[in-house]
Amino acid sequence: MLTMVGDVGLPTVHCSHACADYTWLERTLATAPDTALTPMAEAGMEKLRDALDARREPTDIGPLVEL
Repeated sequence: MLTMVGDVGLPTVHCSHACADYTWLERTLATAPDTALTPMAEAGMEKLRDALDARREPTDIGPLVEL
């Protein structure tokens, strides 16, 4: 099953609100002014997209962001 994240269909089986939150964050970052931290934020979003894409079970709700 493909889940739309922004304009891209990702093969996520169980995504729900996490994908909607990702899309909101991605759009917010895209419209934010560029700063020295923008590349780090974009790299973080890519890691988050990979984490969401890797979900295969509805109970697979481990942390999306590792601190």
